[in-house]
Amino acid sequence: MNGPRQHSISENRVGAPDAPLFFSNDSLWSLRRRLIERLGTTPVGAALEIVAADPDLFPGAYDGELVDVDGRLYRARSYKGWLDLAETLNLSMLTPKPREPPHVLLRFRRLDPKRAQPAETDAAVEKYGPGSEFARIEKYEEPHFLHDMIRALEWIGLGKNSRVLDLGANRGDGWMFLRRFAPEGIADSLSYVGVDHSPSAIAAARNRFPATGSTFIEDDVNRLASLNLELFDLVLCLDLLQSPSVDSQAALSWLTKRGIAAKGGLIIGLPNARYLDGQIKYGGRLKRVAESELSLVVKDAAGYRRLLQRRGFSVRVFGKYETLIVARRKPSPLNAPPGTTASTAS
Repeated sequence: MNGPRQHSISENRVGAPDAPLFFSNDSLWSLRRRLIERLGTTPVGAALEIVAADPDLFPGAYDGELVDVDGRLYRARSYKGWLDLAETLNLSMLTPKPREPPHVLLRFRRLDPKRAQPAETDAAVEKYGPGSEFARIEKYEEPHFLHDMIRALEWIGLGKNSRVLDLGANRGDGWMFLRRFAPEGIADSLSYVGVDHSPSAIAAARNRFPATGSTFIEDDVNRLASLNLELFDLVLCLDLLQSPSVDSQAALSWLTKRGIAAKGGLIIGLPNARYLDGQIKYGGRLKRVAESELSLVVKDAAGYRRLLQRRGFSVRVFGKYETLIVARRKPSPLNAPPGTTASTAS
């Protein structure tokens, strides 16, 4: 894991805002139009301020619902609604400030469009190595991703002495996740093999987990068949199969036929997000396309689901910023990989 990033409070300062906009019972389309007009004169990094009804006044109300507050009509808007609107306009929300009841001052910072996705790493640093911009991203600190991974792990169900294979393991975050969230009494019995082609990432993982039942292999996932690996009860394959350098069909063919045990499972992760100025945004983005585009994620998820079902797996698909295809072998001897017996498959 990287050391803490040095940060100065001065980096948080934003430019002085113009006079706040006031909203009471404005419709969303009117509110959005006025915000876009104001953004036309708001520099990158500067604050944009809004005076609106305090969202705490509307428990249980639907966003946009008209509510009478002391004889004046307001449209209820939750903090979640304001956050969603901010995301669509490339804003990040700052700390709100109290105003004369029933109002609150909502504050936003305009994000820098030039800081889209992690910046290119210096040529001397591996693209996904410990010193790269990508290494600053802590996926398991993203609430939706962590929630969905726990859900996937619970559905697959690991037993004692389970073997785990993590493809694209990088610095071993998947191993840390399993050690923390595998069921009580099972985590300490797990054995883990992480594979990654990045020498610096594998070195960092080995230093991070020197003696915890883990093995880290520096190699290409396209060479799975030559690594002499045993059967695994769980395979993690996150943010890997969409890479143009990976033969996803060959990898899945080997995993489903030779790599996953009779009662084993597989978690495939397809990124469905991008980053802007450090903020995660829903939906992946194609080159030369300004907004999010889901066609590749939908196509890949549907294709992997069909393939896994044909190979005798039960499959679930869910997730927000990461689309997870979660599969486990159906309990049938016909679905057992070569080398397993009918008794172990049942």
